[in-house]
Amino acid sequence: MLEFLEMYLKLLNSPQHRWSSTTLVLERILIAWEPLLQVYRKLNRPVPLVDMDCTLCIEFYSLIESIRAVQIKAQAMQTFVIVDVYVMLYSLYRTVFDVSKSLELIILVRRQLGSKDPYPMSQSHDILQLVTCEARTFLGKAMSEHYFKQYHPILALHQPKKIYGNNFGRPML
Repeated sequence: MLEFLEMYLKLLNSPQHRWSSTTLVLERILIAWEPLLQVYRKLNRPVPLVDMDCTLCIEFYSLIESIRAVQIKAQAMQTFVIVDVYVMLYSLYRTVFDVSKSLELIILVRRQLGSKDPYPMSQSHDILQLVTCEARTFLGKAMSEHYFKQYHPILALHQPKKIYGNNFGRPML
């Protein structure tokens, strides 16, 4: 890591009960992809990773990274975030989880180096790997059936105590 990236990066382990931490694990693996390959080559061992593995990691990371941003926003304490979360979810539903549109791929090495990629890469849904296609379809369906019902602004206002707490209905001082 020090030789290639000029910094010490430890590979992360994802707790099984924290699905969104998979994003951080994939991010670290993708950043350290080349150093990992070089270690195997220096040790004269067969490299268990192939280009298709890297492609799959990039596709899956690009798919779930935006979900993590929504989750972080939704877990904000002491603030009214329902409308913001709903807008973020709808944006995901219309872009990342819309199988009729290309998936914009996040290339971490470019992001890590701080460069604004003038040529963002994207893949149409039918070119993505099968696992990514299935996950994208499933997540879009799950978003529609579960999250939109929970974070719908009008439905949330039917339960004002969830938003305003015990102060609902009391006069403001």
